[in-house]
Amino acid sequence: MTMTLKEDILDKLKNIYEEARQKSLGLFEERYGGKSPLYNSYLDWIREWSKKERSPDYYNIRIPPIIIDTLATIELIEHLVGSDYKGELVDVGCGCGLFTLELAQRLPYAQITGIDKEDYSVFFEKLKKHKSYWRSDLKNAEYVVTSIEKYLEYVENEKERKERVLCLFNMPYGVTSYLLNKLPNTTTYQAIIGNFDIFTFPKVPFLTNPRDDIGVKSLEIPDVLTEVLVIAYKRS
Repeated sequence: MTMTLKEDILDKLKNIYEEARQKSLGLFEERYGGKSPLYNSYLDWIREWSKKERSPDYYNIRIPPIIIDTLATIELIEHLVGSDYKGELVDVGCGCGLFTLELAQRLPYAQITGIDKEDYSVFFEKLKKHKSYWRSDLKNAEYVVTSIEKYLEYVENEKERKERVLCLFNMPYGVTSYLLNKLPNTTTYQAIIGNFDIFTFPKVPFLTNPRDDIGVKSLEIPDVLTEVLVIAYKRS
C-alpha cells in the first residue's frame, strides 16, 4: 500500500470524496431511508449511547448527514487502500459497529476490527442480522471490547508488525492527537483516516508537537458537516 501527501494527490482525493458524497446520498436513501430496519437498529443504539454519554438532543437530528459523510469517507478509504487490501483496518471507538460492517462489506479481503471501551456488541450482532442490506457474510468483521490504551499496548507488544489502517469516524480531535503521539513507530506502513463532526466536537489545535515521521493533511471540503483528515505514516 502506498500513499503520499503531495498537493496534486490531495486535490484528487478531494474530488474523490466529493463524488463519493454524492453517491452516499443515494446509498443513504437506499439503505437507511424511510426508517428502514437497519436504520431503526442504529437508532436503538443511539438512544442507548445517548443515555451513557448524556449527548445533546441535537445530535439525533444530525444522524443522517453524519452517516452520509462517513459513508463517503469509507469510500475514500477503499480508494486509498484498494479493494483487494489484505491488511487490517481498525475502527477506533466503533460504538455499535455500523461503520465497521460498512468497511467489511467494501473490503472483503481485509480484517476489519471494531474496538470500543463500552460493550455494544449486542447492537453489532443485531445490525449484522439485517442480511438483505449486506452484500457479503461479513465474516471478516470482528467486535472487540477494549480501551484505546489497551489496544496500543497490544500493538506495541505484538511479535510481528501488521500493516494496518486506523479509521476514526466522528471522533474528537483530542483522541486522534493522542493516537498519533502514542502509536509505536514501526517499519510497516500505517495511516489514519478520519472524519470529524465539527459541530458536535469543536475544533482544537490538532497537534502541538507534530512527529517528524508523519504527515497530516486536511481535505478542506466545502459544504459538509464533517472535516476529513488523512494522516499518513512514512515508512521508517
